[in-house]
Amino acid sequence: MLFGLLSSYKRPITNTLCGTTKARASLGIDNLGQYKMMDPAFQPGGSSIVTIQCAAAGKHPFYIHEGEINNWVCNNGGEKKVTAVILHVLSSTPYPGLVLDVGSNFGYYGLLAMKMGFESLLFDLQPECHQRINNAIVVNQFQALGRVVPFGVSNIEASFRVPSTGCNGRFPASAHEQNKFNHGDSVAHVYPLSKFIDDDQHVLLMKVDTEGNERNVLEGAMPYFSRRLVSNAIVEVTPGSDFWKHVNITREQVAETFSRIANYGYTMISLHDWSIHDTPAEVHSYIMNADFGQSDVWLTDHAVNASEMLGIKALV
Repeated sequence: MLFGLLSSYKRPITNTLCGTTKARASLGIDNLGQYKMMDPAFQPGGSSIVTIQCAAAGKHPFYIHEGEINNWVCNNGGEKKVTAVILHVLSSTPYPGLVLDVGSNFGYYGLLAMKMGFESLLFDLQPECHQRINNAIVVNQFQALGRVVPFGVSNIEASFRVPSTGCNGRFPASAHEQNKFNHGDSVAHVYPLSKFIDDDQHVLLMKVDTEGNERNVLEGAMPYFSRRLVSNAIVEVTPGSDFWKHVNITREQVAETFSRIANYGYTMISLHDWSIHDTPAEVHSYIMNADFGQSDVWLTDHAVNASEMLGIKALV
């Protein structure tokens, strides 16, 4: 158990999946302790609650804390592509499923999934982000659908110091750039994904945006990919941003991780140029030769055809 905390976060949930009932142990929302923010007027960092409705031309509005990150997810071309894939995946799924938002920051993607009726776990390392997300969950009345997980996902168990204030969308890369990583008055912990969900838990969608730590996150979730328990993963990759050097990761290591996932039967679609890569060799080559600073890829457990791609592009 995570220092005795996990027992207070977990609760059994029963899901109906394709006509069958599946019990799982998920992180519950019954006992949030210090992270529970019930007052809609609560303003961490001076940030107020606002309505955001950029997804699907305003069809899925919800409340979120105000901040520049909202302008980014609504107006940035890359984020619009990510939103389009998420809308496609969730809208075309005929049964309930679990969404993981790893590196959730203000919680936009996890909150969007909850707005669409999907159970969601939102992971972040920054205490003020936890407060913003939890307050938004309460104000949206999403308590029955999800919660914030005040930890990170990685291939190892580790801890480091973080500031208790601020919800930086570029953390931890920004801390490395300022030579302030492992500085602060709070402690963040990272663990393999199996610490948070059952070994046989199906994950409909995993969204990963961890500013250079994507390889470690995927390695921490690899047992789920190896058994094809993750149906979809949208992962920000950062070959040209110098983020990998901060955590002593090489491009070859990143390419090997992605190609191993492809070897388990996943197709990779680059949201940078919409190219489709069906084999481990193609995936490895694409990562090794990618010339963009940062963009996203979509890993999916099914073959993607031209008609499906056209439908997704129409959502951008």
